[in-house]
Amino acid sequence: MDSRNLTVLFDEELIYPQCVACNMFKHGNKVEYTLFMLRKGYSAEEITEMVNKKFKTRKISDEEYLEMIDDLEDKLVGLDMGREEDGYI
Repeated sequence: MDSRNLTVLFDEELIYPQCVACNMFKHGNKVEYTLFMLRKGYSAEEITEMVNKKFKTRKISDEEYLEMIDDLEDKLVGLDMGREEDGYI
């Protein structure tokens, strides 16, 4: 799913890592990504709802952006803590 739309760009439910080949050269490798979503347990209806989100408009306020930044910074700290515990830092 293309994510250059605010409605889906910051939706954490739609964020999964992808290799460079699939993400860049295969433009998201959408067929394989859809099959991946089905294997993850999403229904066809849920996937359709996710795809349809990109056609909706969402205005994000400055306050919402600041909340997202704080939330993501907290999550990054949590990730760093996990890496530190595993001996990576």
